[in-house]
Amino acid sequence: MSKPSHRRAVSILQEFRDLLDKKWKREVVCQCPRRPRCVCKRRIVCVARMEDWMETTAPEHTSTNLTRLLDDLYRMVSRTVFPFEATSVLKRQGRCVRVLGALLSLGRGDLIDLFHGAGISDNVVLYNTKLVGHDQIGLLKYLEDNGVSNAMEIIDRFEREISVFCTPSLDMYMELNLENWKEDRRMLPFCKRQRISKKGGTATVYQVAIQKDFVSDPELASALEKSAYKDHEFDEASRVRP
Repeated sequence: MSKPSHRRAVSILQEFRDLLDKKWKREVVCQCPRRPRCVCKRRIVCVARMEDWMETTAPEHTSTNLTRLLDDLYRMVSRTVFPFEATSVLKRQGRCVRVLGALLSLGRGDLIDLFHGAGISDNVVLYNTKLVGHDQIGLLKYLEDNGVSNAMEIIDRFEREISVFCTPSLDMYMELNLENWKEDRRMLPFCKRQRISKKGGTATVYQVAIQKDFVSDPELASALEKSAYKDHEFDEASRVRP
């Protein structure tokens, strides 16, 4: 794999950052429970759109955007672990699209081979965005063994950043305790939320709105067609009633 020019490296990495900030990061409603001031990030990443871009080949190129990204990251490192192939990012087992996105957002995409080598995949961070036990110890050792300074600081920053890439996927028959996701610092993909009533002593019922891009399940998308509307702030959205 040939090492690309500096100009090319800046171009594709900057394109990713621009799209991340301007297209893929979306505003969501504040989800802070019983707090007078909002402390949540109120932004999540539309991973489906980010992944579409990664798998796209621009007209003037013969390689996908993801391959070009990895080529340019290869230029930044001297480790023998690289080159890191696009198939390693996208394959079903050990998939690390979200992990790569978070590292690129932090300006440390060059560490993707080490995170992947330590077993930090999308499945790991979707289960818990805070790396604990074996996952954290193994990653810390792997980073330090490969000469990465401030390894614990990098892990801390990664844990804070990865949450915006880990919003739950909604489907028609999901059985997911969304309250647990909020406790894990992950934002739900609701652009609007309105409390309707309380049921009994503890249950609270909300009507929510979700942007079209976050409804990837075809059956759920079909069920929400009648409630779709044009929102002046969030573009195309659908209301979800209990």
